[in-house]
Amino acid sequence: MDTIRNYYSKLSLTSPPYRLEYIYSNTISSDLMRDFLISTAAWRAINEPPLSDSMKALLAKGGELALNFTEALLKHAQDPYLDVRKLDACDYHVHTATPPCDRIAQVDGPGDGGQ
Repeated sequence: MDTIRNYYSKLSLTSPPYRLEYIYSNTISSDLMRDFLISTAAWRAINEPPLSDSMKALLAKGGELALNFTEALLKHAQDPYLDVRKLDACDYHVHTATPPCDRIAQVDGPGDGGQ
């Protein structure tokens, strides 16, 4: 996840609709990759309108992706300068075999003493 986040940040990328569709088809609801990529798409919608035809078509399908996009869009509308590509790395990864971040009380994997 950190590699993807760094790549998107370094190149100022946002997730295209085909990547969102792929990730949503191949991950579970609570996946951090989903959260990150949908947030980059919402950032683009707020800061670089209009929506592309492919994004409109994807959102027209409805479902969890459309709902998550709407929620991310509302979050970004409140703070259009919020750029998830530049947030602290600890916002978008889960420690499974490494010590948790200092600022986050995280117990979520075998390496963290979790179940």
